[in-house]
Amino acid sequence: MQIRYPTNYTDEQYVRDEPWKYIRLSSCPIHTDHDCRLSFHGTYIRVFPVGTKIPRFFCPTEKITISLLPDCYSSRLSGPLIDVEIMVSMVEEAVLQDRGAYRSAEIALNTDIPLASLDLESAVEKLNVNRKLYDLATDLRWLKRRLIYVRDILTSMIYLFPERFGNCVPSIASFRSVLGDDSVLVQLREIAEPELYKISKPVGLNPRAPPPQDTAWLPP
Repeated sequence: MQIRYPTNYTDEQYVRDEPWKYIRLSSCPIHTDHDCRLSFHGTYIRVFPVGTKIPRFFCPTEKITISLLPDCYSSRLSGPLIDVEIMVSMVEEAVLQDRGAYRSAEIALNTDIPLASLDLESAVEKLNVNRKLYDLATDLRWLKRRLIYVRDILTSMIYLFPERFGNCVPSIASFRSVLGDDSVLVQLREIAEPELYKISKPVGLNPRAPPPQDTAWLPP
C-alpha cells in the first residue's frame, strides 16, 4: 500500500537530495495503538525520473509493505504529477484555440474530443512545454488515458469538496482559478488527504489494504 509523504520537493530536488536515505516512519500507519515492529524494507526504483527511489516499510502483522510516496510523484503512473498536469493544460489550451471558449455546460476535458485535430503544437509554444513531453503527447492513447485520469480526479474533487470547488468544471484552468498557479494536482493531494483512497490515480493512493487511520513520520 502507499501512504502520502507530505513534502515541497520537486522530482528533481527529491532525486538530488536523496531523502529516502534517512526518512523513517515512527509508527505503523495501520496499527496506531500498539507496536507491530514496523521495519524499514529498503527502497524500490521508479523508472522516471531516473534516480528516484521510494522508501518502503514492512508490517509483520499484516505482512504487507508500505511505501512512502512524495507529493510530487504520480501514484500508479510513471513520472511526476506536474508532467500529467502540463499535458492536460496543453490539451485545454488547444481546445480553447479550436473552439474559442468553453461553453458553461461543457465539460472541458470531454474525452470524446477529436484529439488528433487539436493544434497541440501551438499549445506547446504557448506553454513552453519541453520536447520530450510534447513527443509523448503525440501518442494519442497515452494522452487520452491522462485526460481520463484527470477528469475523474477533478470530478471527484468537485463532489467531495463542493464548498471549495462547487463552481468549477473538471479542468486544470478552472481549478487554477481557485488554487492559483502552483501545481493543481500536487495541491489536490494535500487538500484531499482524508479522501485520498476514494480518488483515482495519479493523485489518489488506491491502497491494496484498508486505509490507515493515522500516519506519523520523522521529517527530513
